[in-house]
Amino acid sequence: MATIDEAIIINPLQRSVSALGIIGNFALLCIILYSKKLKDPSYVFVTSIASSDLITSIQVLIIFTSVNTSSVFLDTVGNAICKIAYCIFFASYSASTLSLTLISIYRLNVVSNPHRFKQTSYIYKYSRKLAVLIWIWSILFSIPLYPVMRYSNATKICDIHYPFGNIYANVYFGCSLLINSILPGVIMIVCYICIASRLNFRTNSPGNHANVKPATLSRSKELAKLFAIITAIYMILSWPFMMSLLILSIAEDTQSNLIDKNHGIEFAITITFFASNILYVLNPIMFMAFDKNINTDIKNFATWIRKKVDTKDTNINVF
Repeated sequence: MATIDEAIIINPLQRSVSALGIIGNFALLCIILYSKKLKDPSYVFVTSIASSDLITSIQVLIIFTSVNTSSVFLDTVGNAICKIAYCIFFASYSASTLSLTLISIYRLNVVSNPHRFKQTSYIYKYSRKLAVLIWIWSILFSIPLYPVMRYSNATKICDIHYPFGNIYANVYFGCSLLINSILPGVIMIVCYICIASRLNFRTNSPGNHANVKPATLSRSKELAKLFAIITAIYMILSWPFMMSLLILSIAEDTQSNLIDKNHGIEFAITITFFASNILYVLNPIMFMAFDKNINTDIKNFATWIRKKVDTKDTNINVF
């Protein structure tokens, strides 16, 4: 995706970001899966997001590490790796976006009907089944991408090509942008605006304080703010790369051609891909740093480790 000089800078950065993404998302998954407190349906979808980010981080690390392998190896299996990697990337992106969308709808349910949402919210009742359905849909939706991508032996990059003409690619990338970016983005914006409006109304209306505990109201505000920020960052950093693929397909062009014709645009596409991968580091950091439940579990685990170490040191001193 870049010249040799640029690759010298970008590839190590990409590998470093991917490695941090693997560590962060693996840690987040361990905390959620082993915690007895994090049973709210929101965390089912956070688990889905962390899983998709972990998968993508692993594959990006493998891809950017394999760049340094022999050209004979890449020429042999590069095409298959390219196609599968992009399908996984799109499936993971779709799973993350749809999970964030369901989180926003669920938080709106909680704020709108705090006393009865457990009985009325389908997301609360069927969160695990919905998480599985999201992944099934995301995988199925990524399959049509398989024939559109191929490995270029000449430029050593994974690139678009047009075996069925650019109409097929236009329809696929257009639908992907609409279904995985625009519609979820609109839904999430509407949900978080409604959440903010209802929380402000409840806070400023004295009669509503009797219905909801202040601690519950404060917790709802914090969670809504956290998920809104994560959603905003996710959409801002991810959609430019998806848009760039659609623009390429509309122009019926490839990144390989842009390297010679307009390298500045080609490099901009590379940067958008790099920006989208920064998400896989930011997401676990945001959750672990600002979600109080997760943060509390981390502190409790750190305290448990310290006690174990102190006990071991005491036993050593006794002997």
